[in-house]
Amino acid sequence: MSVIAITDHDTVRGVMRVKEPVQDGMKIISGMELSSYSDIESYIHLACYFPKTADFSKILEEMDAHVREVRVKRCKTILEKLEQDGYPIPYSDIEAKTTDCYPSLPIIAQCLLVLFSLWFGG
Repeated sequence: MSVIAITDHDTVRGVMRVKEPVQDGMKIISGMELSSYSDIESYIHLACYFPKTADFSKILEEMDAHVREVRVKRCKTILEKLEQDGYPIPYSDIEAKTTDCYPSLPIIAQCLLVLFSLWFGG
């Protein structure tokens, strides 16, 4: 393998850490997996690949607030549904885990595991 694409989900934070477009003889293409939605598909993921001249700081600046807002809204909706079903997770628990990332389904799952371990002594 001589080429690899590095992508993050809805951000370019990870690709901004790539210092060289070639490492150990392997060419690195920077990209992003972008979430999208439509009336007929609940989740669509687009693979976006950037030219070498891409301004990742500008991309991050323009997308970050919007993506965070969407993710926080989705997370709070999920937490409301979980609470209605008897699984209360305060949003502050999510916030504590998302200082350098967006709220995500794996973070909600981590908080559920903590809740279950408190309930069942695991």
